[in-house]
Amino acid sequence: MGEILFSTCKDMLLQLDDLETLSEFREQVLFLFDKYFGLERSIFWLCREEGEIYSPVTRNTPEQSLRQYMSDYSDKDLLLPIRVSSLLSNTRVLRIEDMVSKQEYENSLFYNDFMKPGNIYHEMGVYLMNQNKPIGGQSAESLL
Repeated sequence: MGEILFSTCKDMLLQLDDLETLSEFREQVLFLFDKYFGLERSIFWLCREEGEIYSPVTRNTPEQSLRQYMSDYSDKDLLLPIRVSSLLSNTRVLRIEDMVSKQEYENSLFYNDFMKPGNIYHEMGVYLMNQNKPIGGQSAESLL
């Protein structure tokens, strides 16, 4: 198993090596995560100093869903960098299940008003850090 993971990571890094712009890099990361890990929908966002996310690049995410998330639901997201910053010194990958119980999640406004209507259940965040502060990351969702 370790050899397969190493080989996969090596292949991914080699495909990212010659990219020239941040935009190309973010799009390629999303493509590779989809290719190697089968992520159904994903977003690569940047993070301001105060923890606000911005400039999302997406893969397989409907534009309307992204607009709705950014305008009405991003502040309710349980994996928002500002909400999880205290955990990021020990880990760079979190799932909603790491934050709340299944019952709490399924009773939340975020799940019932945004995730469930979009047929989304699971969400995972991968955080990129610089000097112990989030500077960007990837959110991935899987459908019901």
